[in-house]
Amino acid sequence: MWMKKILLKCFLSILLIGFVGVPLAIGDPGQAFWSVYVGNYWNRSGSGGWTARDEFIGTETIGGQKTFKLDQRENGSFEGNEWYQVNLSEIKIWKKTYFDDDEVVWITITLSNGLLYARNPINVSDSWSNQSSATGCVGLPPTTCYPGTVTIAGAVQAKENVTTSLGTYHAFKVKFDYTVSAPTAGYFRSFSEYKWFVPYLGVIKWQSGDLLETELVTSMKIKKSLMAFDRDLDAKTDLVVYRKSTGAWFVKPSSGATPYGIGWGGNSSDIPVAGDYDGDGKTDIAIYRKSTGAWYIAPTGGGSSYGIGWGGDSSDRPAPGDYDGDGKTDIAVYRVGTGAWYIKPSSGATSYGVGWGGHGSDIPVPGDYDGDGKTDVAIYRPNGGAWYIYPSGGTAPYGLGWGGDSSDRPAPGDYDGDGKTDIAVYRSGTGAWYIRPSSGAAPYGVGWGGDSSDIPVPEDYDGDGKTDIAVYRTNGGAWYIKPSSGATAYGVGWGGDSNDVPATYNFFSTFLNP
Repeated sequence: MWMKKILLKCFLSILLIGFVGVPLAIGDPGQAFWSVYVGNYWNRSGSGGWTARDEFIGTETIGGQKTFKLDQRENGSFEGNEWYQVNLSEIKIWKKTYFDDDEVVWITITLSNGLLYARNPINVSDSWSNQSSATGCVGLPPTTCYPGTVTIAGAVQAKENVTTSLGTYHAFKVKFDYTVSAPTAGYFRSFSEYKWFVPYLGVIKWQSGDLLETELVTSMKIKKSLMAFDRDLDAKTDLVVYRKSTGAWFVKPSSGATPYGIGWGGNSSDIPVAGDYDGDGKTDIAIYRKSTGAWYIAPTGGGSSYGIGWGGDSSDRPAPGDYDGDGKTDIAVYRVGTGAWYIKPSSGATSYGVGWGGHGSDIPVPGDYDGDGKTDVAIYRPNGGAWYIYPSGGTAPYGLGWGGDSSDRPAPGDYDGDGKTDIAVYRSGTGAWYIRPSSGAAPYGVGWGGDSSDIPVPEDYDGDGKTDIAVYRTNGGAWYIKPSSGATAYGVGWGGDSNDVPATYNFFSTFLNP
């Protein structure tokens, strides 16, 4: 009887986690894209008064593929781990470790071929079904193991507006039917549940159990790319310019909300270094004052504005990123004069330095090149077009030749949507983009831009999880964007003052001599 109870509880639990990626506000999301980052978390509460937290805490290799490990806690107590694989077309779950409070035992469930949890894209009337053989092992070694099978069938029934404490979302309602069979243990059970989920964000409402208990997401932290400027949490990059002469920031939200201005900075040596320093998912306004080495940050999460001294050498260039993988932007500088990186982790860990670079022409191009959820130290050497990358995941440092024309500017981004930063350059002399996908796909070139005043501003403007090719034309203040989703390319006027610089842009490339 206890095995029946454990199997049911485990297989119910293994399938409760939602889709993952970046938040999307109310409205049709268009083409869905699933993406996972270490550091994403969701807090939720059930109608019975309990609370839970799911957080991706690391990656492992299962079945030869990168798999994300999820930590689950209920009312603050550890409940177990789950392992997920995500690609552009589907999400699969492969493994679950769980502690059963009633039986006081550990259970590990392993699915032999993974279990299809969702497909991409998703539309009303979609349906799918998948079965996987499974082995459930109970207790600490030596364990008792039972073979079985699990079947999941999903059917998208409708789109509905769902209101949570975070706001209202246009969510897909999906009915899931599960069948769990373990003949050796004499166990068979079929059951159903409902989930409402928003592409790019996750499941925001569940109904499960005999009484269809309801639970809702209450808060979350969704990690996005390093350079994304997203203050409205719609998973799309907002258009932002920083006016050097006055210290004014002008923001045009991608959600369609009213544009607005913020005063922050104004010293002639100030450089915009926007990032998510408080980890609330929204971009914070921030500047690095080159003349003194001071960072001034205005958090969106309600905390007080503050300043920190970090840097100050005349050759220091700001190089913020999430070097510790906690979902918050860390303060960092690259010292051109010595090739030293000085990093101040937001997690509170000891600050440290790394020697990487040192040639007088080196440009810092930090990014997540190995896809482990942490920013890697990297430089682009214009003299020869070499990229030198020091992965945080522990693999060997390496160099690649890509670029080299005197007019090339580094323009790294995740153009193929695989969660890794791709090497890319924008050739300002011709308006050509040359991109080397990390997925192993063939390198390619795209013509976009070409005006002598164009600055590369690659980011995810359409919210599909891929970096879009884009330029900001200083001469006139026009943004020209070529969406990766295949939507029509377009231009937007925003900025135009001779002192305006695009604050969403890759300042590693454009502030060559700040």
